Amino acid sequence: MDEVRRPLDRQVARRRRRDPQRPALLALDAATGKTGGSTTIGGLRFRKVATISIPTVNDLVRMPYSERTIERHNAWAWNAGRTVYELVAPSGATYVMQSYAQIKDKSLRLADLRSLRSRLSLPQGWIYRHRKLRRDLRLAAHGSATIVQDDLENTYQREPK
Repeated sequence: MDEVRRPLDRQVARRRRRDPQRPALLALDAATGKTGGSTTIGGLRFRKVATISIPTVNDLVRMPYSERTIERHNAWAWNAGRTVYELVAPSGATYVMQSYAQIKDKSLRLADLRSLRSRLSLPQGWIYRHRKLRRDLRLAAHGSATIVQDDLENTYQREPK
């Protein structure tokens, strides 16, 4: 396993330097969650806050608009009055953006998120929208969270039903 992990660790460190993700929220409450120790890879310090199962190499391929389960204990929070950005699946499931990425589009900025719909290749039946919160929103993960990414690799967490 270490023979596989070391090259992946280096790839993650290189990608982390090259491809930042920006939070699209007010606060991440990881202090109350369960986290792992920290490690330094390629000069960058990492702390384990989540685990995603990748049983085969094929599972490394990103599949936009497909659900993935992440093991984590944390909460994402947005205050009333904030604008949130959401994907709505044909099933009615709603996913709230937790971070936007500058991986495929290095020029993407928070101000661009209102008009992001025109830049996405949404599958049939999917909707991208934004709304101003009337009350605080908190998405907690007590062991696992379900996420999707869009085709620009922005990440969204599913709201509970």
